[in-house]
Amino acid sequence: KFFKSGETNGYFFTIDDDLEYPANYVETMINKINEYKRKFIITCHGRTLIPGKIQSYYSSASRLYQCHCLKEQKEDQVVQIGGTGVMCFHSDTIKVTFSDFLEPNMADIWMFKLSQEQKVGIISIAHSESWLHYLKGANDQDTIYSQHHNKDSIQTAVVNSFVNRFTP
Repeated sequence: KFFKSGETNGYFFTIDDDLEYPANYVETMINKINEYKRKFIITCHGRTLIPGKIQSYYSSASRLYQCHCLKEQKEDQVVQIGGTGVMCFHSDTIKVTFSDFLEPNMADIWMFKLSQEQKVGIISIAHSESWLHYLKGANDQDTIYSQHHNKDSIQTAVVNSFVNRFTP
């Protein structure tokens, strides 16, 4: 997702290969970036964690709330960790390079780390339940979550390195 990040100026979209994006996706995301004056990373999926150290990154007990890209979200919501499969930002907003991603299958967490270090907020935008959906043949059994939710010690350690988390 981030192989070419940091090499160009402008809007940068990260996507997943198992999602189908609506025809107005790019326009909607760019409009949201501009609505928030390029001060935020924009996503359609994210979470905010409980204060302090967490026991497990993937545990629902670690979350205050979650915004899911495949479910309805009635209003824009600031989140701490944004889903990179449905993310867009402008190069003026945050500095990202491929070398920032130190372990595979943790892009959401590395973007969280960068957003914390650079004090850039993340907003999960309002959308209908049917706006995004899995491609035919894809399902939630093939996700990074389904593969790693019981093996998340590295993810948890990175998140816990920011006990006093920045929230805009």
